[in-house]
Amino acid sequence: LASGPTPVAGHESGSANDQGGITSSTKTASATIAPAPIVWTNPSYALGGQSTNKYATDKVKAHQQTFTGFNFVGANAIPPGASISGVQVTFYAYGSSSTGCTVGAELSLDGGNTYSSTNNKTGTLKTSSSSYTLGSSSNTWSLPFTSESFDPTQFVVRLQNNCSSGTTLDLNRLQVKASYSS
Repeated sequence: LASGPTPVAGHESGSANDQGGITSSTKTASATIAPAPIVWTNPSYALGGQSTNKYATDKVKAHQQTFTGFNFVGANAIPPGASISGVQVTFYAYGSSSTGCTVGAELSLDGGNTYSSTNNKTGTLKTSSSSYTLGSSSNTWSLPFTSESFDPTQFVVRLQNNCSSGTTLDLNRLQVKASYSS
């Protein structure tokens, strides 16, 4: 396994609902590991805590790279019994050509044995670094999320380069945001 940078501290925001005392919150975590097989060049540069001027790159259409170790643990843990309403995958990316260059994402809750049936993908990438968000605060990717679903060894994000072969995909600052109520 390739090791990544020190995990970035999670972020939490929330607001109390006046009716019924339900609290809605979000937690954001960065990947800390780009496990084998290493398909992209420098996949550790995609990890959330990396410098803004270093990127994981790939030039082959349909190449996939997986990322794990999202730090939804300790102070950044989602409370037991929380109801997960949605998951967002965010990153910065660009393509060396904007012609049909996109990035797809799938999620796994079982260490990469199976993936979400819903493949979210970006629109056409810009040719300069821009922020992209896949999923939403109300999109569970057709997966049965629970507060325990974010185990750092079992929760996996798989990204796919959908750019034409020869077009360079550059990607960094990968993070996952989970929206929940408790």
